[in-house]
Amino acid sequence: MEDHLLKQIFLQKTGVNNEENASGNSLRAALRRNHTYIPGIGFYERAALRSRWSELLREISRQYSYHVDDALHVRNIAHISDVLSNEFASILYGERLRIGTSQKALNLYLKFLWCLELNTTPPPHCPIDRLVLWQVGIVDAWTKLDSRETYMQWIDTLRNFALAKGYVTLLDYELELWNNAF
Repeated sequence: MEDHLLKQIFLQKTGVNNEENASGNSLRAALRRNHTYIPGIGFYERAALRSRWSELLREISRQYSYHVDDALHVRNIAHISDVLSNEFASILYGERLRIGTSQKALNLYLKFLWCLELNTTPPPHCPIDRLVLWQVGIVDAWTKLDSRETYMQWIDTLRNFALAKGYVTLLDYELELWNNAF
C-alpha cells in the first residue's frame, strides 16, 4: 500500500490531526498499561511531568528535520529518561522513567510528525511495543526496558525482520503492521 495512504489511515484511526494531538497521544500511549508513578500521586504532579515531557519531545524533535543516526537517537531517548528522572524522581516508580517508556513516547511522536508531514524525514526507529516485539518472537515487556543495549538489540532484530519481509525501513513495516492490527 502507498506510504501516503498508510499514514492517513494511521492518523484517522488514532484521531490525530495536529501536533498538539500528537504530543498528547504519544504520552498517553507511553503511560497506558505502564507502572510509571508511585501509588497515590495526584493529578497535578502527573500533569507537571507530562507538561515537561511534552516540552522535551518538542525540543528534541527539531533535530529530526535531517537524518538522525542510531547513536544520537538512543542518546535522545536516554536524555528524556534522565531529565525526567532527575526532575520527577519523587513521583516515579523506582525513581526512574525507564528507557522503554521514553522510547515509546519519542518514537510515536516522531511517527506522528512524519505522518502529519510536519517532518519529511522518516524517524530512525518505530515505536517499540508488544505488537512489534511479538512479531519477531521477543516476549519481553517494553514497559520494563531500561537498557540502551537491549533496546538496540531489539531494533536490530526488528530491522532485519522488516528487511527480510521486503520493507525498505522498519517504520514502513511497523506502520502497515499497526494499521492492519487496529
